Amino acid sequence: MAKGAGVGTAPPGLHTAVFPPTTDTLVGLLEPYLREGLERGVSAFVNLAGPRLAAVREALGRDGAAIGWSDTAAWHPSPGRRPRAVHEFIERSRRAPAAPARLVGELGITADCSDELAAEWLRIDAVAGDLLARAPVELVCVYDAGTLPPAPVGT
Repeated sequence: MAKGAGVGTAPPGLHTAVFPPTTDTLVGLLEPYLREGLERGVSAFVNLAGPRLAAVREALGRDGAAIGWSDTAAWHPSPGRRPRAVHEFIERSRRAPAAPARLVGELGITADCSDELAAEWLRIDAVAGDLLARAPVELVCVYDAGTLPPAPVGT
């Protein structure tokens, strides 16, 4: 928490990337993070690929009922549409009583997508900081290193 920030707030536009090697590691990272937010009444939306989404949701059990859930293949599944969806989430978060809201997302990079499409998704993530500037949102971007083109992982 930033010094001088109000109780339960994070620096505006906090944007974190995680590269969990396994689904179990991802659950171990996200479950306590999401539970802590729930305890404080912070809204959350989780957008992950099918099996990872199911594992995190299962780990939270009934507590996860207060979280929005979506499979990344279904939630604005193109690089051209996702920024608008993130913007809408930010605007809803500005009106929420507890802030910052938590958005956990995974890009639509799959093992079979082209290098060009993967690069477009990575460009969207690169501008996420601009989308979140001074927004009451904590963004956690989840990457599956096995689906990323080699260059971004190595740099």
